[in-house]
Amino acid sequence: MPIHEKCKKSIWATARQDVTAFLPCRHIIGTHDFKAFEGAGSPRAHTTRRVIHADLVKDHEGYLIFEIEGDGFLRFMVRNIVGTLVDVGLAKSTPKDFKRILLSKDRNLAGATAPPQGLFLMQVNY
Repeated sequence: MPIHEKCKKSIWATARQDVTAFLPCRHIIGTHDFKAFEGAGSPRAHTTRRVIHADLVKDHEGYLIFEIEGDGFLRFMVRNIVGTLVDVGLAKSTPKDFKRILLSKDRNLAGATAPPQGLFLMQVNY
């Protein structure tokens, strides 16, 4: 795929990030209240969700790919998690900050909402 096509489907493709700083994605595995990562106007009854799998992998071209699997997601939840993980990867915050943000239930502490480019729904299980 030509690089200009790949960049249309990815976010922060040129940002130099510390991959080991993405270890906080492990903090979201399990059942948690994800209110800190909920987007405004989310039509939900509650903000507790279960994340079964969350990982960051590097593909053969060097792109970082965030994978997440759960029993349901809040509006913009994944994009807000990614935006916050990017802040950790760019050393704007720390892995401890990420955990504190998750536990705080305060959206104002989380990172920016990642743009939708590069976000793909891969599979739905029932």
